[in-house]
Amino acid sequence: MRSDGLMVPQTRSRLRFHFPWRALLAGFVTIVLVKGFLIYWLTTDGYVARMEDMLAGSKYQELAAHVLTPDPVSTWTAARMADIAGLFGVM
Repeated sequence: MRSDGLMVPQTRSRLRFHFPWRALLAGFVTIVLVKGFLIYWLTTDGYVARMEDMLAGSKYQELAAHVLTPDPVSTWTAARMADIAGLFGVM
């Protein structure tokens, strides 16, 4: 908009593509929350047993088992979910 109030279209210099950091972060957070929920729901021993079964399966199951292997962040998330569930008397 010019100083006299007239709106003048401006051309963009060029379209720039950036790396999708937000989508990457959202995917990582979603994976951690899903893993945390599964560890909470199945208990740690049950979850590890299922991962061992997946490691003995096909290549796709083996890949999924490596991605879903419990990590410190997921186990911490599961512990916090158990704390929150304890407040409401669930499980």
